[in-house]
Amino acid sequence: MAASQATVLMTRAYEGDQMTTDHDILVAALKPAVAAYEAKTAHHTLLARPHPDGEILGPVIEAIDKCAVYQGVAGHILYSANGGRVIGSGDLATSAFCRAMYDVSQAADWLLRLFRRPTSSKWPETRFS
Repeated sequence: MAASQATVLMTRAYEGDQMTTDHDILVAALKPAVAAYEAKTAHHTLLARPHPDGEILGPVIEAIDKCAVYQGVAGHILYSANGGRVIGSGDLATSAFCRAMYDVSQAADWLLRLFRRPTSSKWPETRFS
């Protein structure tokens, strides 16, 4: 079995009687979100377009929450430089949506790669006493 096939099998989730991959779940939410945003903001110039609101991003957030691979990292802290940030579907939805404006499938792939990025537990624990 190829590595890509194994990855797809690992990210399968069941919705009713239909088996769906995390990628399919994300694409199914991103496509209509992009179309709705385009229809809602078509009268604006590119520079004057408002940010997507909860009506647009809500289904994308729900789709991210449904992804099996997201469940493994949800609520963890992403450390960088001098701070940390809790991994949550709300912030990720905006980034994925912005990428989906150009290519929906690649935006879903990007998000899934982000969730699968290896972590390191080799760093010593920092304790302040």
